[in-house]
Amino acid sequence: MPNALEKNLAWLREHDRELAEQIRTATIPREVEIFPARSGVMTAVVKGISLHSRFDPIAEAEKWASSASAIMDNAGSKEPVVFGLGLGYHILALAKFTNRLHVVEPRLEIFKLAFSHADFSPTFSKITFKTGLPPAEDWPPVHLLTHTPSKNLNREIFNLWMSFINSRETIGELLANWKFIPGMSEIFNSFREDKPGRLPELASIIENRKGGLSEGESLLLLLNELSRNQ
Repeated sequence: MPNALEKNLAWLREHDRELAEQIRTATIPREVEIFPARSGVMTAVVKGISLHSRFDPIAEAEKWASSASAIMDNAGSKEPVVFGLGLGYHILALAKFTNRLHVVEPRLEIFKLAFSHADFSPTFSKITFKTGLPPAEDWPPVHLLTHTPSKNLNREIFNLWMSFINSRETIGELLANWKFIPGMSEIFNSFREDKPGRLPELASIIENRKGGLSEGESLLLLLNELSRNQ
């Protein structure tokens, strides 16, 4: 579908010009493999992780959407948020079951792949696209649905966000769960262990430090920046 990217970006520019430009200029890394599934539609593998079925991505997406719809029926008035865009098959399938859908995809190159291979125009009135989840204090009444391959591809970001958003964990609990990431202990030790772990405060500590950033510091700054851009 040669005009899919231009068509999708034209719509997105009217709602989020900055994100549209970021997607337009994103580079698809060499580690991304795009090839036809056995059914004939395209599928993708990123860092060895299959984003969709290698046999029939459409059938897989419809099955996922049917299960997700049943979950949504029990979520009351909460709006669905899907973590992971992939090539968009499951998003287009789920959009048939709902009037409102939020899609979170932290990788701009995946956005570009999806926008290049799927026409989202039938769902434009239903979907909002984001690169990150909102901070805990701004978490709306939504129900999170997960595209498992996307979670596996972004496991550290996904799990850390869930720690901040779902559990409202304390500094001590965050430290126990994330001390294996270099630099996390130094950040968390600046706070009392019973204090709630809030991204802006953690980011402020990091931004006021001198010298290079550890892996943990870089990750927390990234998460805080994503939350500020929502």
